[in-house]
Amino acid sequence: MPYIDIHHKNLFKFFYDKRIAVVGNARSLYNNTDSPGGYGSLIDANDIVVRFNLGIDHRNLITHGAKTNWLVYNNDHWAKSVNLFDYKEDVNWMQVNVNEGSYVDNSVYTIPQFVYQKLLDIGDFSKDKPPSIGLCFLWFLTYVKPKQVNIFGFDFKETHTFYNYNRKRKKDERKKGHDWNKEKTFFENKIIKLRNNFNHYQS
Repeated sequence: MPYIDIHHKNLFKFFYDKRIAVVGNARSLYNNTDSPGGYGSLIDANDIVVRFNLGIDHRNLITHGAKTNWLVYNNDHWAKSVNLFDYKEDVNWMQVNVNEGSYVDNSVYTIPQFVYQKLLDIGDFSKDKPPSIGLCFLWFLTYVKPKQVNIFGFDFKETHTFYNYNRKRKKDERKKGHDWNKEKTFFENKIIKLRNNFNHYQS
C-alpha cells in the first residue's frame, strides 16, 4: 500500500491530549535501576508508546516495557534492508525521510514536511549531519498538544545504540551521521526547557 495521505491536523489528533512514552535506543536504558529495576512499567503506563528502528526488538520488559504503538524509522530502503516490516506486532508505522522514489507495501504515515523543515531551519542542521529520527519525532510532538511526553533512552550517544552492541559500527557511532552535541543542546534548550509537560528520564 502507498503512504497514507492524511492532513497533518488529522495526524496530530492521534497524539492530542495523550500521555506519550518516547523510547530511544541508548544502551544505557538497560542499566537503569529506578522504578524499581527499570522503567518498563512506567513506559507501559502511558497511553502511547513510541519506539525507533530496531528498538521494537529490545527483549527486556523490565527496562523497556512491553507496549509498542508506533514505530518510527528513517527511510524505506533501510527498513526493507533489515526486514523491519517482518515484525508482526500491531503497530502504526511512521517514516521520517521520504523522497520521490520511496515506496512501501505497508500502510505508513510520514512526518509533515513543514515540521521537518522548521526543525532544520531553527536547529541550523547541515545536510551531511541532519537531525536524528529521534529528535525529528520529538520535534513533531511539539505540534500535537500532548498531555505529557515522557522520554527514555536518549543519551545522545554517550552510550551506543543497543542493537549495534556486537557490530563494528559501535566504535564510531558518535562521530558519524549526526552532530550529537548540537542535538543535545537543541533538545535541552528548544524542547525540554520550553515545555513543562516534556520529561526526560535519565538512564
